[in-house]
Amino acid sequence: MCYGVSYITLSNDNRKATLKSDVRLLMLSTKNLAYTYNDTDWISFPDMDCLSDQRYLIIGQSGTGKTTLLHLLGGLLKPKKGSVSINDQDLSDMSGQALDRFRGDNVGIIFQQTHFMDSLNVEENLMIAQKLAGHAINKAEITTILDKLNIGHKQSAKTKNLSQGEKQRVAIARALINKPVVILADEPTSALDDKNCLEVVDLLERTADDANATLLIVTHDNRLIDHFPNQIKLS
Repeated sequence: MCYGVSYITLSNDNRKATLKSDVRLLMLSTKNLAYTYNDTDWISFPDMDCLSDQRYLIIGQSGTGKTTLLHLLGGLLKPKKGSVSINDQDLSDMSGQALDRFRGDNVGIIFQQTHFMDSLNVEENLMIAQKLAGHAINKAEITTILDKLNIGHKQSAKTKNLSQGEKQRVAIARALINKPVVILADEPTSALDDKNCLEVVDLLERTADDANATLLIVTHDNRLIDHFPNQIKLS
């Protein structure tokens, strides 16, 4: 049995950019991508060419493969078929520590669950993200990004004592601290009311703009459809 993509909708600006772009602008691409958890039920995904400074919405109901696709794009799962390339590097060519370093350098992932080390404060959690990517600890960069996200006053606070909104902003800061070329967000608005939903979308777009990064949001939240002309719909 095989499940796959319904269709891809791209804005006119994206179509034009795709025709005119060179490889330096192609931040993420997939080809013949498919995955299975049991060797029987296959999930097939579309070929994708995602450009720098572009926004994409991956939408679909539960069970359509959204989170699987995000994990494949982020190098957390290895494709059973096909390939994923980020910044002209095939993720399948790497494994272990090399893949971890590359992912830490090039991909920022905002998970549904924040997965902080609750015994540490906000600054220390971001320092770990820098260290895992092989970067030198840079407290000035941590201060700068927290200030941009209006959470600088919580730099010394334990993550377990933050509000849900504060945790979300720290999660975004952690995803961006190593200046990734691709940002992946998993259901960032599903538990939010309309006002906070719009605020988070605006925050993600602004932070992606600041980093000149490609932003892909995985969601089943139909409120986001009108905000993102570039859409990949799974069924």
